[in-house]
Amino acid sequence: PAASTVVGKAPANATIEVFRDPNGQGRTYVGSTTASGAGDWSLPLPPGDNPQAGPLTAVAITSNGNSSAFGGNIVGGARASYEIGAGRNGELTVFISGPTANITLPDIQQALAVLSPTVTLLENQGNGVWQANASLFLNRGVTLILASPTVTWLKLRSQSDSFRPSAAGGQANYNYDSFVTLRTYNGAILIDGVKITSWDPASNDYDRDISNGRAYVIAKYDARMDIKNADMSYLGSADGESYGVAWRDINDPDVPDALLTRVTGDVENSNFSYNYYGIYTFQARDMIFRNNQFHDNIGYGFDPHDFSHHFTIEDNQAYANGNHGFIVSRGINNFVFRRNKSYNNHYTIGADNRRAHGFMIDPGSPNSIFPQAPSHDNLLENNQAWGNDGYGLRIVASNNNIARGNSFSSNLQGVTLEQGSTGNTIQSNTIEGSGLYGIYLIGGADGNTIAGNTVRLSGKHGIYIKTGGNTISGNTLADNGTIANGGSGIAFLEESTTAAAITDLTLAGASSSPASDPDLLSPPGIASAVAGNVVTGNTLLHNIGAGIELKSASGTRVEGNIARNNGANGIYLANGATNNTIKQNTAESNVGYGIRANGADVVGNTWTQNSVFGNSVGGIINTSSANGGIRPPTLAVNGLTASGTTVPGAVVEIFSDAGKQGRFFEGSVTAGANGAFSFTTTKPWQGPNQNASATDPSGNSSGFTYNSGQFVAFWQVQLPLARR
Repeated sequence: PAASTVVGKAPANATIEVFRDPNGQGRTYVGSTTASGAGDWSLPLPPGDNPQAGPLTAVAITSNGNSSAFGGNIVGGARASYEIGAGRNGELTVFISGPTANITLPDIQQALAVLSPTVTLLENQGNGVWQANASLFLNRGVTLILASPTVTWLKLRSQSDSFRPSAAGGQANYNYDSFVTLRTYNGAILIDGVKITSWDPASNDYDRDISNGRAYVIAKYDARMDIKNADMSYLGSADGESYGVAWRDINDPDVPDALLTRVTGDVENSNFSYNYYGIYTFQARDMIFRNNQFHDNIGYGFDPHDFSHHFTIEDNQAYANGNHGFIVSRGINNFVFRRNKSYNNHYTIGADNRRAHGFMIDPGSPNSIFPQAPSHDNLLENNQAWGNDGYGLRIVASNNNIARGNSFSSNLQGVTLEQGSTGNTIQSNTIEGSGLYGIYLIGGADGNTIAGNTVRLSGKHGIYIKTGGNTISGNTLADNGTIANGGSGIAFLEESTTAAAITDLTLAGASSSPASDPDLLSPPGIASAVAGNVVTGNTLLHNIGAGIELKSASGTRVEGNIARNNGANGIYLANGATNNTIKQNTAESNVGYGIRANGADVVGNTWTQNSVFGNSVGGIINTSSANGGIRPPTLAVNGLTASGTTVPGAVVEIFSDAGKQGRFFEGSVTAGANGAFSFTTTKPWQGPNQNASATDPSGNSSGFTYNSGQFVAFWQVQLPLARR
């Protein structure tokens, strides 16, 4: 950049020779000067000086003839040099060069007193308060130390219009844009105990108007920025370079496919508020964020982007932001989120009806010029999210992530897996009070594991699966659903139309539907069959609808679950549910049947060795010609022998019960070619009454021979459910 004077430090009384060289040596001689007795030197650049000849370098020659290495912004220099010129957007900038140089604001002020004696570009306002009236740019290897008590508050000038700093006598000296920046390219900024904000001298206030840009801080390329015990606020605007506080690397344009992730830093015990984004990273690595607060930012609270990797994010809080509290986007991998809190984030960045989530993992925007890339292999552990107008955790088109031991409460949805998210594990989380669903899988999100979670008080289903190949095991689903919206413990239903998807995201009586945000609707083109899911060892208690609801599901293994005291059937099959296996489950004291299959398109479903008893309407039944209309077997009992007739070749299961259902599985026998069967138990019946069901060679199981119900108390068990 063009400059008028270059200054620096050197041995006392040394001769300084200044050069320009693209390689940091001495190709083009610029001029010479002599350092003072204190080692300060300056050189007015001659007319015709050409910045295109390369960066400035300098050699110090002492009185005894010893020469230094070249100093400048190429590795190998020793002391800082300063020049004033135009930045990337023409703004007035102080360029500071000299690898291994450690500098402070007093050092910069001393140099600027020589470079700009009549215009105060860096002002010491006393008591550790400083104001930068020009951008500060650190070249390769320069380290700027901002620490109290030398600096307690650095104000970055930022105002509604351009300002023209004037020399004595009122003559204009420099003209630059309306805000200044603090930047390092390949250097370091170390901040400890300092407040850094934008500042508008005209209003004597922070710059609260981002429409014309706003001051920001950024570390770029092979750079480091550490922020500790600091307050970084009222910074940044919507420009991608200037989101507020940022770490960014980019690939070499000559080798664009070689990923560079060099920029890094540690961020601890600091506050980020009223920025455009709280923090932003792009292709950063190995960062630590610990015990920080991200709040009241215009957009996201915490936003690592594009292939940033190996971050540790612990004990932070993100709240009252205008978009998601924590989001990681596009190729993010090997992050650990632990003990963070994200709460009361509400979408306010625009007028459209969108939603802010507590945590979000995604592949990048579909509207970006860059192709989407799944975020993967991230861990979220022991975090909390509550009171967000979106979801507790939303995972979109991202794979092999783990969310365990978290608490998500009072969000629109607890956890969602969407748009091809596969191989994710949602384990041992507590999810309560979700407006819609506790856990929701949609849009080709196949092959995920949902295990050991407790899901309560959801507005609709506790767990809602619209995908295939998932394992749902060991979860507790209780008190889900409402009278107005229905809701089962675990529900399956294949995706169909956009209208159906909108219905899924609609709550009865709600003033606005989340479905009005098209971002929440999964693209219909990536829907998958609800096939091959495994549902084992779950406990389903007092849900407003069924315990387990299988609609349009095929090849599901439902085994070892307990469905008790639900407001409809314990296990319900409908809407084309085919070839599902219902084995060794307990269906007890449900308001409907223990197991019910309904509809002529429901075929090939087998239930075996289940314990079904105490249900309000009856034990097991097929209605509307389900399972091919197979009729229950006839049954006669004489002592320890039960006999009867059924479909030829059918497997007949014999049960006993204190009522007229089937609490105890006693054994099975295969009917002969004429349909006759006879079963003799080798020990006393476990219950006084016997019952039977049959399964034909095509896998269609019948209802019980006897289907008497008994009274089930539902509303009286937990009255608060009736009031929700």
